[in-house]
Amino acid sequence: MTRPIEPVQQRGVLSAPAPAPGPAQGQPAGQAGGQAPHVRVAGPQTAPGTQAQPDDERAAEAHAAAEAEAEASAQTLRVAGLVATAPTPPSGPPGGTVYGNRDDERDAAPGGRQPGLRIGWHTASLTALNTMGVRSAGTGLVLGADHNQQPVPIRLFRPEPTRVTLVGGVWAAQMLAFRALARGSQIIVMTVDPAAWHGFGDRAVGRADRVAVLHGEQPATVTATARRPVLVVHDLGTTGPSSPPAAGPWQTQLTVLRRLEEPGAPAVRSCDLVVLQRLHITEAAVAGTALQLDPQSVQRLQMLENEMLALIGGGANRYLWLHPTSTERQTMGDAWR
Repeated sequence: MTRPIEPVQQRGVLSAPAPAPGPAQGQPAGQAGGQAPHVRVAGPQTAPGTQAQPDDERAAEAHAAAEAEAEASAQTLRVAGLVATAPTPPSGPPGGTVYGNRDDERDAAPGGRQPGLRIGWHTASLTALNTMGVRSAGTGLVLGADHNQQPVPIRLFRPEPTRVTLVGGVWAAQMLAFRALARGSQIIVMTVDPAAWHGFGDRAVGRADRVAVLHGEQPATVTATARRPVLVVHDLGTTGPSSPPAAGPWQTQLTVLRRLEEPGAPAVRSCDLVVLQRLHITEAAVAGTALQLDPQSVQRLQMLENEMLALIGGGANRYLWLHPTSTERQTMGDAWR
C-alpha cells in the first residue's frame, strides 16, 4: 500500500479666497473716505545726504537682483514638485551578486548597517541566480474549507502513484475532476454511465481534448508529468475496476462508488484517501467496518450537508464544505447525490 495522502493541513477643504474690499457705499471708485487717491510718479530718487549712483552700476545691481529672484522662484517650484529636474543617470553596478560586488568592508555603513539599495539596478550573475529561489510548501488541490473557514487542500497528484476512493454521486466526482482540470491535469473517465459525463470537458474548460470519456472499463496507457498530471476516473457503479491499470508518477486513480456495499469495501480499504458524501445508514455501517471508525464518526457520516465532504485518511478525519463557485454551479448544478 502506498504512503497515504496527508491533508495539507477629514479631507482638507479648499476655501475660496476672500473678495477684495470694494469702494464705500455712495463713493466713486478709486476714492475712500471722500479723499482723492494719492498718485506717485516713479522716477529716480536719491535719499538725502547720499550721492546718486551711475546708471551702469544701478543696471548691474538690478540685473543681479532679478537673477536672484528668478533662482529663488525656480527653487520654490522644484521643491513643490512643479518643475521636473533631470535625473542623474545612474552608473550600473558591477557584476557579481544581486546587489553588486562587496569586495571589502568599505561599502558598509558605520555601526554595521548596510547602505541603501540602488533602486533599479539589481542584477545578478548566473552563479548567483542558481542560489536564489522561492520556497513553497505547496498547497495542493484545495477542496473547500472547514468549520473554521480554513482551506482544506490535499495532495491529489504526487510523484508516486495515488489512489483515491469517492463514495458519492456524479456531482461530487465531477467537482473533483473540475478542480483537477484547474490544476492543469488530463482527465480520463471510464464509466458505465457515459451520458452523465458527455460534454463535460466542453462545459468545464471549453475543450473536449482535456477529458476523454470511455464506455466501461478499458485498458489505457497514459503518460503523466508534474506539469500535466493525469486523473483516471473509474465510475463503474458499486465496485472498483476489476483490473486497475498500473499507475505511474503524477497519476491518480479515482474510484467512484455511487453506493457503498460490501463488494466495494476493498476499494475503500486499499486506497490512500477516502472521500465521502453523506451516507445512508447501511452505507455508514460498511464504511465503519472497512475503515475501523468509531461510532461517533459513523454517525457524522450520516449527517453531512449536501455540499459537504468527509476525508478519511492520513491519520486525521476532516469535514469540509465545498463552497462551489458560480462557474462550478453553472457547470455541475446544485449539490446532490
